[in-house]
Amino acid sequence: MSGPIKIKTQAISQDTFPGAYIEPEWSRVSLIQQVPSYAMRLVLGAKVVEAPRGRSDYVEIVFEGIEYVLHISNFKFIREVAKQCIQSQLEASGKCIALSPEVAQKLRYEPDFIINGMEFCRDVAIQLYDVPLEKSRMLWVVPDITACGWYRSRKPHAYQQSNDSFFSESTEFANYNSMAWFDCFVIHRVPLDYVLAIAQNLSAAGKVIVYEFDDDLFNIPDWNHNQSRHTAEALERARVGMKLADIIICSTEQLVEVCNKPEAAMVGPNLIDMQDIGLALECSRQINQQVLGYKAKITESKTRSQPRIEFIHPTKPMLHEFPESAKNPIRILWTGSNTHDEDLQDIVDVVVSIGNKYGLAVVFVFFGYCPNQFLEAITLAGNTKPKFVVKPEYQHLIYYVDPVPFHKYLAALREIDPDIAICPLTEDQFNLSKSSLKILELGAFGIPVIATDYGPYSILKSYEDGILISLGDKTGWKDAIEKLIKDVDLRIKLGRNLRKRISLEYSWNNPSEQRDKWDAIFTRINDLVQSRRQEFYERISELQDSSKQDSSQPESVES
Repeated sequence: MSGPIKIKTQAISQDTFPGAYIEPEWSRVSLIQQVPSYAMRLVLGAKVVEAPRGRSDYVEIVFEGIEYVLHISNFKFIREVAKQCIQSQLEASGKCIALSPEVAQKLRYEPDFIINGMEFCRDVAIQLYDVPLEKSRMLWVVPDITACGWYRSRKPHAYQQSNDSFFSESTEFANYNSMAWFDCFVIHRVPLDYVLAIAQNLSAAGKVIVYEFDDDLFNIPDWNHNQSRHTAEALERARVGMKLADIIICSTEQLVEVCNKPEAAMVGPNLIDMQDIGLALECSRQINQQVLGYKAKITESKTRSQPRIEFIHPTKPMLHEFPESAKNPIRILWTGSNTHDEDLQDIVDVVVSIGNKYGLAVVFVFFGYCPNQFLEAITLAGNTKPKFVVKPEYQHLIYYVDPVPFHKYLAALREIDPDIAICPLTEDQFNLSKSSLKILELGAFGIPVIATDYGPYSILKSYEDGILISLGDKTGWKDAIEKLIKDVDLRIKLGRNLRKRISLEYSWNNPSEQRDKWDAIFTRINDLVQSRRQEFYERISELQDSSKQDSSQPESVES
């Protein structure tokens, strides 16, 4: 094998496997030599049980009291790789045991040998990872498959692998056996109950616990739908994680105070990997004067659930043909989730005003969420769940793009190919502690950004690498958007300057003050690990010396 192998799995509802940990969609297995020890122990030592509700494409396994669900292809692949890794050890030890025919039949593959005995698996895994003692062994417990898991776990882990002081690994699964081998591990945001229990045990055993969070979990506003998800019980788990932690990683300076443990907190900012972004976008469309002010001609269709609207379909015929580049409307992008509903209220009237003035020459693209004022619910044939679409009166102006899984997000931004991006933000304690990640993502593509001059978005330098608008200034929003619609050269200048600045100051690819903060975090973690390791060795030496002294003293003889 050469290079990492990506295994795709189908999305699956948690309801199908209630109470189980479902393997993430983007699960990866690397080279044979790099198969995670947790995967070997989990698959080779777990008890396989029949998947409920007839899902033959998934395997449910129980390991150390925790239920896991793996796609059948991943289960078989990891098992095959593990077999190749330990073939020589198996032949030497004779500890090969075949799967029972009953289990093999349920999983629809031929019986094959598997290790029966977790102790042997542990010994083999340690042999595979022959890590020098001077290296700190660190495990990142990936929290999810969203931006949090990517920017707060996967990317720091990937960067850390270039640090000679560490042996670093990341995992979607967590169990005591896999985590106990490491000197240090990172837990995120609101840890699951069983992860927190493992952390408590390993903390008592002297392991270094790192807690990471990137939002003010304790001040989520009522209009943010995440507020209902973070119950009192969930927030208590977050507080316990902070109390356990030897080091706390925050994404912003404001969060240092939120954790109530400033002596342990360090800022690890969100950074962009420019290799994920690729080439810059042009952002150079110009106004099509021929369709300026026109609205789309909406035609009903008997075969479609909603009218089909073309971006350029004026109510009057064009006088002559224009080149394709002139027919494209200027695309103004907003991207985010329904957690930003209140943030969008300042620009709703601005969007309508610009739409009335520019017609088909401009289109607003809402990616991931759209203000309720522009949407209506329709029911498709055969579906009970309504689908939200743009109201007919706004379809000449607004194009709504459904949210996508995060691993497709950056590619989707490139496909949308916007000319301008808008980032409104409302005044709120929660927003004040957010990071500037949205600005970083958009700017890395070279997209000129108009943003609210508040909190994380104030990193922009107005009219140098972006445009800043004061809180609540609707006129300022309208004027700035119109200025970038008309001035192509300013658009290109702002986009290029922002991309260059992000590459030099906010990326993993170049040394900078922001990246130095992560280096400082890793240095502190390594120092703490090595210090505890030294204390442990000294304690063992003292016990050995004490034992020798006791054995050398003659026993007293009673007269």
